[in-house]
Amino acid sequence: MDQKERASILALSDVEIERMWQLALHEEGVLNQRSGLFLVANAMLLIFTVEASIQFSEWVMLIAACSGISMSIIWVIINERQVDEMKRAARIVRVRSAGFEIYDASTGTGFKRGLRKYGTGLFAIGVPLLVFVIWCALLLDIILGIGW
Repeated sequence: MDQKERASILALSDVEIERMWQLALHEEGVLNQRSGLFLVANAMLLIFTVEASIQFSEWVMLIAACSGISMSIIWVIINERQVDEMKRAARIVRVRSAGFEIYDASTGTGFKRGLRKYGTGLFAIGVPLLVFVIWCALLLDIILGIGW
């Protein structure tokens, strides 16, 4: 962060800082809700694909698997933008609020322990990538006829 950006952040009023914090909380809520919906949609499409293997031709399974892969890629792109917005708003609040780091340390909640040390990216990018890998494995199974 350069000096000009830091000076503009420090010039923000308390009301503007509160709005930025509310924006960060809102973005986190939207991220969680959207991720849940994408996960449910992928699960439903996966169930359809498995059922299609019994009742329909392989072309239907192939189209469903390609749709799942596309949906996973879109999910990653949307989450990446959302995480950037959250981090930008939180960074502004952190720079402006001198006691922010003290609050983190004093709560003892362990924000930097376990999986939390990887931040939001593990949830926002890791889960969609895992679903993407599942779809790719299914697509390989459809194409190569491995039959796990």
